[in-house]
Amino acid sequence: MCYLIPEPHIILYYVNTLNVPIRKMGKRLVISTTLGEEVEVDKVYEGCTILIGGYELRVDLVPLDMFDFDIILGMDWLSVYHVKMDCYNKVVILLMPNEDEVIFRGERRCIMG
Repeated sequence: MCYLIPEPHIILYYVNTLNVPIRKMGKRLVISTTLGEEVEVDKVYEGCTILIGGYELRVDLVPLDMFDFDIILGMDWLSVYHVKMDCYNKVVILLMPNEDEVIFRGERRCIMG
């Protein structure tokens, strides 16, 4: 199991301690941040497990040197669980393999200008 902690150096400590396999990608992945910077990565931790709504789900993690996010799940991963996102109502629904739904509800805040 790969425990997710916000600081990248701590994630690396845990995946190394737990002997999570790391694989070098065929080519570098360049990711643009919200600040307009680019981060290059070329490694992936394969076969990690994340816990969502009481379900253990397999995920391959790409370590990013960013402190704003615990984890970013891509479209390929989200499509496996038929994820539905309602951004306006801040609701995310995952459909588990046994057809159970896991529903997350966020807070709605109005920001007045």
